[in-house]
Amino acid sequence: MTQGQWARCTGNNPSSIQESWLFKGNLGIDETNEATDQSIPVPEQHPVESVSWNDTKEVLERRLHLRLPTEAQWEYAARAGTTSVYWFGNRVDDFGNAGNVADQFAYDHATLPLGDYDMQINDGYVTHAPVGIYQANAFGIHDVVGNVAELCRDEFENYTKTMLPCTGERPMNGHLFVSVRGSSFKFTIKANRSAGRIGTYPHKAEPTVGLRPARAVDN
Repeated sequence: MTQGQWARCTGNNPSSIQESWLFKGNLGIDETNEATDQSIPVPEQHPVESVSWNDTKEVLERRLHLRLPTEAQWEYAARAGTTSVYWFGNRVDDFGNAGNVADQFAYDHATLPLGDYDMQINDGYVTHAPVGIYQANAFGIHDVVGNVAELCRDEFENYTKTMLPCTGERPMNGHLFVSVRGSSFKFTIKANRSAGRIGTYPHKAEPTVGLRPARAVDN
């Protein structure tokens, strides 16, 4: 879900990373994905972030009649029929143009480079990138690698807990953490494997976490 879509639905944009924070100084990206001082980023095309699980439930279910995907649904869509570590393969060398991760460009242009970087990759963005500009997986789904991690419907529980039939949901029953799948621009490819997962508090909003609305298929 983009910043523009969220703003049109709610009347506000809660994202921490908007235009002034997308690049260092006035740095932008031109149509060839090269750094330039002329191009101006369009925040509304970037993923919305800094929204909590509680916020997304309110907006998606009450206003839009949509919902967050379950972990099982998210991973099925992200894998797109593959059994490899990532949908594009098992090696960093297979990455190609699959997404937006911590890379050479981020290292070169971040105000204060921190953490690890995949120096053999240059995706053109320091923080998150416009939705849908990188290669899609076999299901035609973009950005399941990097950009922002995505909230899921389930509680963050171990895999021994019984799932609901059909959806694979592990319902929230007063559990402390909710599930987040995928990773973000802040981390390297290693952290972006299809099976990767973390937990977060339902009330917590983070600049590396967004959402991907889902809808049940009508029979």
